[in-house]
Order: sequence, then C-alpha cells, then structure tokens
Amino acid sequence: MRSSLTRLRDSSLFILRSSFFGLAVVGLVAAAIRLAFLYRAPVFLTGDSQSHFLPGFDLARGLGFDPELRRTPGYPLFVAAMITVLGEELRSVAFAQHVLGTLTALLTYCLGRLTLGPLVGLASGVLVAVDGALILSEHTIMTEGLFGTLLLGSLAAVAWGRSRPGSAWLWYLLGGILLGLATLTRPVAQILVLVIPFGLLVVDRRWQPALRASLVVWLGFTLPVGPWMLRNLTEHGSLTASGGLGRSLVARTVKYDTGYLEADIQPAGPDDLKGQVRQFIRGKRNTIRNSRSVRSTQAGMMKELGLTQAQSDSLMRQVAIKAIADSPAEQREFGRAEGLVNIYQPVAFGPILPALALLGLGAAAALAAHRSAVLAGLTAVALVLTSAALDGPVPRYRYPVDPLIALLATGGVVVVAGQVAALMRRRAEVGRAGSSAARAPRLARRRGTSPRPTT
Repeated sequence: MRSSLTRLRDSSLFILRSSFFGLAVVGLVAAAIRLAFLYRAPVFLTGDSQSHFLPGFDLARGLGFDPELRRTPGYPLFVAAMITVLGEELRSVAFAQHVLGTLTALLTYCLGRLTLGPLVGLASGVLVAVDGALILSEHTIMTEGLFGTLLLGSLAAVAWGRSRPGSAWLWYLLGGILLGLATLTRPVAQILVLVIPFGLLVVDRRWQPALRASLVVWLGFTLPVGPWMLRNLTEHGSLTASGGLGRSLVARTVKYDTGYLEADIQPAGPDDLKGQVRQFIRGKRNTIRNSRSVRSTQAGMMKELGLTQAQSDSLMRQVAIKAIADSPAEQREFGRAEGLVNIYQPVAFGPILPALALLGLGAAAALAAHRSAVLAGLTAVALVLTSAALDGPVPRYRYPVDPLIALLATGGVVVVAGQVAALMRRRAEVGRAGSSAARAPRLARRRGTSPRPTT
C-alpha cells in the first residue's frame, strides 16, 4: 500500500514538474475563457482609445503616420498590423489582444517556474489566465494588453539568460529590446532602466556580472527607443520617447490632489510665459476635473499662447512640478493614500494579495534559491508607484502588473509553506531520534546486553 502511494506521489510530482503539462494547462485555460468572452461583449472604448487607435488606422489605410507627441508609436503600429492582417473591425484587434493575454499567462508560468519553481509557475499562470481585470483590459482598445505581454517577455528573457550562462548575452539583449518596445507602448516602462541594474545586483550580489548584464539590456533597450527619440527631436525639438509628462502631471495634480493651483495669483506679465501657463491652467481647473482628458485644455493653451505641442508640455510639466514642490509635505506623497492602495491591489482580494506579494518578495530576497524573483518584485513596485505618482489613482494602470503580483503572492504562500513543512519535518526527525535513543537502554536490558555507544 505504501509503495503504491509513493509511486502515485512520484508520478504526480513528475507531471507537475513537466513543462509541457504546465504550458498546456495554462494555455488551454487562458485560451478557452478568452474565446468564450470574445463574442459575448462589445469591444470597449475609453476616452483615450481614439488617440491610440486612429494613428494606426491611418497608417494601415496609407494616410501616413503622425501620432501626437504624447503618444508613443508601439500600440498604433500594433493596431496597423492587426488591421492589415485581420481587417478593420475592432473585434479583430480585441482578438489579437486576447491572444496576447494568453501569451501573458504562459509567460507568467515560465517566469514563475524559472524563479520560484513549477508549482508557483502553474498556480500564478492559472490565476493570470482567469484574471477578469486582464480579460476586460484585453477587450478594450488601449495599451495595457500589449504592454503587459512585452513586460513579462522582457523579465522572462532576463531570467532565462541568468540560467543559461553560455548564451546569456543574447537573452539579455532580447530582454532589453522587449523593454524598449514596452516603453514605446507605455512610457512608464522607462523607470525599469534604473530598476533592472539594481535588481540584478540584489540577485547576483556581485557588481561586475550585474553591470555587464545591465549594459547588454541597455543596449537592447536603445535599439527600438533611440530612433523614436531622434524622430521626436527632429519633429518636435524634444529628445524624449514621449512628450506627455507635463499633461499627465497637470491632470494628476488637479484631478486627484487638493490644494494645488488653487491659490490666487497675480496676473502674469507679457514676458512671463510660465506664469501665463499657470494662470491658464488655474482658470481651467474645474474643466480639467470634470473631463476625461487634458487634451482640450492643452489645445486651447497652444492656440491662446502660440505654443507648439512640445513647448506646451514642457511648460505644463514645470508648472505642475512647481505646484507640488510648493505644497505642504503631506500633500507631496503619491496622491491620496486610498487611491494608491486601490491601484496596488486587485479589488476582489482586497489587501490580502498585495500582502502575500510582499511576503513573496521578502522570501525571495532572503532565500538564495529564489532570489531571481526579486527583479520581478522590484519591477511591480516601481511601476505601481511611478504610475501613481505621475497619473494618480487610475486602476487600469495596475493591470499589466497583476501577473507579477499573482506570481509573488503564490510564491510567498508556496515558499513559506515549504519552509514551515521542512521545519516540521526536522523537528519530527529529531523527536523520533530522541525517542529511539530513549528506548535503546530498555531494549538492551530486556535482552541482557549493553547498548553499543553511539559515535
């Protein structure tokens, strides 16, 4: 009986550790639920969908490609490719994004398996496969679906490179290229250029390998991002991947915080352009609060003050940063605490999932065998905090990070449970050894012999 149970346990562990089994389960679950959802709901649009979709639509129809300065080209190029291949119907784009969602679930499995083991990979991959927030974001004409896939692909490539010393530089280069493409989809990914070297240093505990890997990642990052930055410099006079930071900061300070741009100010002089911009924004603050976008405010400012798009964004950025710097210290944090908490946690689980994710991050940092998961944890924290700081509590900005939260949360449960189980086994073995030592003299007396001394 015991041998049968042992064989059953061994075969179950073999199946669980099989990469093919894990990929098949996660892929089938993710594809089935997305296919069932695809034709049961209309494709969703948001206030920003038009500015993301139309440049790609125009490119597919041969009308040129000229996205506004604040928009990066990644998602419009994706839209153009899908329209060219699958047709003009919005559901074709949604279908492609659901395919990317399935790939995101598979990449979550791979990243979890590489960093925290097959059980974590399987559990987190299934969680991502059935994540309702991700499915809804994939069904929306917005950047989150594409961005999430590129982000997971970049992290998985870096993790795979660490486990393949012979070809590590190729995987690091691929990770950098995917990170660059993610930045051209959502500019917030630029923060990871700083996070990855720090994460690799924490993982490797040696600065030379971490520096070499970071240099290759940076090289890969520059390959797609560099040409677009040069294009923006030529077209708009701004050497940047995206020129929308000023607009985002104005929206964040006016919509989600209190006390900014409220105080009465003296009328700006004819030569005080920054003062005129601040006065204009202050006059439009109620319009900004009640609208979905700051686009109309920026357009009105450009027309009234005779500014280019790059000039207006730069001045808006300066005004917003000055307003934040002049405010009380307690208002300078990442917006309202409640809004930040709501961004960080999936609504269905409340604070439980973020707490488990932090537990997983701590366990990965403490245990050398799982330390490679630290990079995923730092990436999640950096993206959530940066999005909250620049754009305020916008829940959809958390969706691409949900796979990393799921990975770390399941990793926290599995790793801590494994450590507790190992501790209990050691205590049980010590108890059995002590019991055997105590019984040895009694058995020896019954047999009329002396127990042999232990060595």
